[in-house]
Amino acid sequence: MTHNKANKSKILALILGLTACLALMLGIVFASPTSTVYAEGEDGTAPTIIRTGGNDVDRKNHMGNLPAAIKGKPYKAADGSNYKIEVTGTKPFTFHAYKSGEGRAPLPEGLSLNSVTGEIEGTPTGETGSYNISVTVTNKFGSDNIFVGMYVYDETSKPQITTPAGALPDGYLNSSYNQKIDFTHNMSNFPEVSIASGALPDGLTIIRQGITAIIYGTPTKARTFTFTVRVENGAGFDEKQYTITIKNEIVRPEIQMDMTVIKDGYSKVNDSGHLEIIKGKPVDVQFYATGTNMSTNPIKWSCDTSLLPAGLTLSESGRLTGIVAESVDLGYSGNKYFYVKLKATNKNSSGVEQSNTSSAPLIVYENGKITGVTISPENTSVPKGGQRQFTATVIGYGDFDKSVTWNVYYHSSKDTKISQDGVLTVGVDETATEIGVEARIDRDTFKEIPVTIIDHTHSITLVPKTPKTCTTDGNKEHYKCNVCGDLFSDAGGVNVLTEEQVKTPAGHEYGDLVPKQEPTCKQTGMRAHYKCSVCNKYLDESKIEKTEAELTISIDPNAHDFGAWIEEVPATCVVTGTKGHKDCNRCNKHYDKSGNEITDLTIHTNDNHDWNAWVSNGDGTHTRTCKRDSGHKENGTCSGGTATCKTKAVCNVCRTTYGGFALHNTTKYNGKDSSGHWDTCSTCDNKFNFEAHTPDREKADETNPVKCTKCGFEITPAGHYEHTADSEWHNSADGKYHYHECTHSGCSVILDKADHFGGTATCENKAVCSVCGLEYGDKLGHDYGEVKYTWTSDNTCKAERVCKHDSTHIESETVTATGTTIKAVTCKEKGKMKYTATFVNTAFSMQEKEVDIDFAPHTYGEWKDEIPATCIAGGMKAHYKCTVCGKYFDENKNETTEEALKTPVSPYYGHNFGFWVEEEYATCQAPGRKGYKHCSICNKEYDASNTEITDFVIPVNPDGHELGDLVAEVPATCKDTGVKEHRDCRLCGKHCDPITRKEIADLTIPTTNNHTYGKLIPEVPATTTEFGVKEHKDCTVCERHFDKDGNEITELRIAKIGTHNVIVNGESKFYVHGESVTVTAEYKEGKEFKGWKDENGEIVSTNKSYTFTVKEATTLTAVYEDKSSGGGEITPPAKKDGLSGGQIAGIVIGSVLLAGIGGFAVLWFAVKKKTFADLGVALKKGFTAIGNFFKNLGAKIKALFTKKK
Repeated sequence: MTHNKANKSKILALILGLTACLALMLGIVFASPTSTVYAEGEDGTAPTIIRTGGNDVDRKNHMGNLPAAIKGKPYKAADGSNYKIEVTGTKPFTFHAYKSGEGRAPLPEGLSLNSVTGEIEGTPTGETGSYNISVTVTNKFGSDNIFVGMYVYDETSKPQITTPAGALPDGYLNSSYNQKIDFTHNMSNFPEVSIASGALPDGLTIIRQGITAIIYGTPTKARTFTFTVRVENGAGFDEKQYTITIKNEIVRPEIQMDMTVIKDGYSKVNDSGHLEIIKGKPVDVQFYATGTNMSTNPIKWSCDTSLLPAGLTLSESGRLTGIVAESVDLGYSGNKYFYVKLKATNKNSSGVEQSNTSSAPLIVYENGKITGVTISPENTSVPKGGQRQFTATVIGYGDFDKSVTWNVYYHSSKDTKISQDGVLTVGVDETATEIGVEARIDRDTFKEIPVTIIDHTHSITLVPKTPKTCTTDGNKEHYKCNVCGDLFSDAGGVNVLTEEQVKTPAGHEYGDLVPKQEPTCKQTGMRAHYKCSVCNKYLDESKIEKTEAELTISIDPNAHDFGAWIEEVPATCVVTGTKGHKDCNRCNKHYDKSGNEITDLTIHTNDNHDWNAWVSNGDGTHTRTCKRDSGHKENGTCSGGTATCKTKAVCNVCRTTYGGFALHNTTKYNGKDSSGHWDTCSTCDNKFNFEAHTPDREKADETNPVKCTKCGFEITPAGHYEHTADSEWHNSADGKYHYHECTHSGCSVILDKADHFGGTATCENKAVCSVCGLEYGDKLGHDYGEVKYTWTSDNTCKAERVCKHDSTHIESETVTATGTTIKAVTCKEKGKMKYTATFVNTAFSMQEKEVDIDFAPHTYGEWKDEIPATCIAGGMKAHYKCTVCGKYFDENKNETTEEALKTPVSPYYGHNFGFWVEEEYATCQAPGRKGYKHCSICNKEYDASNTEITDFVIPVNPDGHELGDLVAEVPATCKDTGVKEHRDCRLCGKHCDPITRKEIADLTIPTTNNHTYGKLIPEVPATTTEFGVKEHKDCTVCERHFDKDGNEITELRIAKIGTHNVIVNGESKFYVHGESVTVTAEYKEGKEFKGWKDENGEIVSTNKSYTFTVKEATTLTAVYEDKSSGGGEITPPAKKDGLSGGQIAGIVIGSVLLAGIGGFAVLWFAVKKKTFADLGVALKKGFTAIGNFFKNLGAKIKALFTKKK
């Protein structure tokens, strides 16, 4: 509205000031984020963070990690350069991370992130420990944010090995070894232990246990081993060289008082190393001893059984089992010590037993015996009006009631009490500074702890869960008091937590140790290692990070898996042979006994005939034929042997007579008797040229006998002329006749000469003459029939023939045959042997037979452990597999099939899960991610019930605010609106109810009508020259005016006499009676002016400019209605390419404003070290000052018009 009588010169200055303020606001509007800030059609890519300090980012979880830093040392890479945040996308980028003391998830103190280059600069100077840093990179196409883990170490955190270099004792072959190497360290997470160079003795392993490295195992090779142990953490490492000599000596047992409870839920080894067991409960405990312990020389255990509690037994392997009998009396105390004398025995190198004894204290407790109770937390404080959860742990043996009765003592407030589930509530009016909390079991068994009462109200904030990474600690979701710093598991501050309970320590998800895979002749091997299921990095047995290449063992060309030895199959004249060999089941190559490869197994055909015996051809030659091929023959001429007049020569080869008889070797008249004379052969008994004697009787007389003139045989003795036959028959020299001799001395005449007659000759005896009873003629000799050959089961052969003349005459010979392998036997194929029997008696021919050999036993090979089924592949039960035939066998070596051994895919239990990745809660600004565990086999993710997760997104939670500090309520007054109690979300900036966490759309608490009145001021009447003042009372707070009944007076003045009060649109003016006044209605966008309405609600004019004459007090109000949407066209604004002038102006103004705010922020937070709470107070004061400014400005304008009038 414009008053025609206004003072134009003064109003103009006000309008210019208001215009400047309006331009500033318009600039902010025009430069709002909804406006396009780049040319239409421009293309580009939002940033993506890919590496942090050279380490790849886990894009799935939006996590990275930076190399560790050392406090007080410049944070630089090894080459002296700065570590950098590496990004892909369209340049330029703006990098942002809070400095220490600024905002959420800042960098360590002393470090900063260069906003242009992305380099991390500076030297860490603050606290050591792990940091989780929020890093954001933006360009004009978008932004990317990740959390980056980093650890700051103190230089003194480097570990130091304290065990001297020569401190490790010698070990012994096949005797257990266990020694420790101590070190110091000053960090929360333990260092890694590894072998930097050299090698441990075969069979030994090194691991870290707390602040000790343990070398343990059973040595398998005797010699001296030198190696270097390295202990390393993020601050550095220490190394020391050690030597262990493994001796090949038998070691006497040494009982170690270390015991392992096997399957026993009741027994335990107490802090003193004594074994505690429960009467009536199962016991299963293994004792141990060092010393030589081999299958050929095992350590055997024994004990004095009279000292063992009844019901227990000790096996030779050192395993104590059984149940203590009810008859064992434990006395009034309910427990009893038994000192069992253990004995461990093996044998020395001479086979003589050697042993070691030790008394092992064994304590037997009565089942259900309670020994005490503890309370947790033990040292704590509770604020007035607060609560605390206590937990009682009942300590005892066996099965017992673990419930307690809770009591509270020494309190003053009736509202201070403890529930029977251990929740202590402290009354707000509690005056005691320390009270007692008791957990009682019975009259004699209880525990009481002091609890400090503090005059403090917790201001509890939810601390969201931060997942751990392989390099940075995480934390579980919990609550924290912003005032005292206490941690809780609940928003009510009942269940207190410790830092350790909240922390999720950083570290790899190692899973099970992957055993060493030996290289083979065909495939590389791999050293025993772990593989992190999160980052997929490899770590050796000491959990030192390694590359896959570092763990790979090269192919060993000699690491074959040989099957059974296959005997040579000789080549023959017909078929090729096969060399003796063994086959590798891996590379399928052939090798001789020395392990040399055989590239060709063939033995070529040769002259290795399998001949039958030589056979005479009857013409002085002989022939033999090959058994394999009758076409292969060999001929020869009989030779050797000597023919006589009696027998032909016998061939030395075919052993058959050949040729003719030799001539007789005769001597003339060498044979003679009374019957005559004949020629004799020196070889045979035959007589040749028999003649009767030719007596020379002319010379015979009494003194000269009659002699044969040819042979000189004395025919008749001298003087003998008459013959007298004797009584005895005589046999002729040739055995053909018998005769009597003359009895006269000297007479050689034979009498009664006659051929033998009668009798029967046999194969061994001559015929007996039936007349004289003398043998005569020739023996018949043996006439053997066909030879019969008989084989026995033990591969002996018997040759036998029977004489045709006499069946009792049997000729036989038994020999053991020699065997030759024709075909080697396996479990897959029967073999074949040829047995050859050779006889001494030449009448018996060489005999041969071929015998099938039944299948050989299987070669089971190594026991194959069970391969569990996985989520994507079936498994296989434990089994043996024959290395020859390939058949499968179960643990009892019963044949089975591959199908029977296979186990089906296990889609539910067959996963190999890494560690649980906690849920990232959805916030008011960003969706969350469901918690999951990753299966490294099927590469899928699953929830806690092993159900596959296909959608990880948790929708944006409108109530998922990250609330800041509590802003207390500012009560409203009659002058100023108030501000509701609230907490601002750090993410979206919205104001939220601190209890329900719901957004508060309007923080304003309306002004109240509760005024604070001053005294009643009486009326001052008006005059013709001065305004009067109405009776009124003023509010001392809002300074407004009220009548005595409390009704507000908007205009205190009473019009001068002759003037009237005119109120236009609520604005009061005074005019002289009869004065002409013009009022003009303002233009309002979207509104249509309808007219001027008076105090009675009547429209007095429909003209925007209305002129009237002042006659009385008048009230006018401009009336508007919304414009109709129809009946006319709306012309759209012209399309513009690029930025409009208003937008450019807005950007300029907004940039100036942003620079001002940025400068203010640097000054406020970095220089003055102020907090957000300080900023809130300052802003409140600033807005109050601005409000006062405009209030004063309005008063001045009002005064200006008043003065004018």
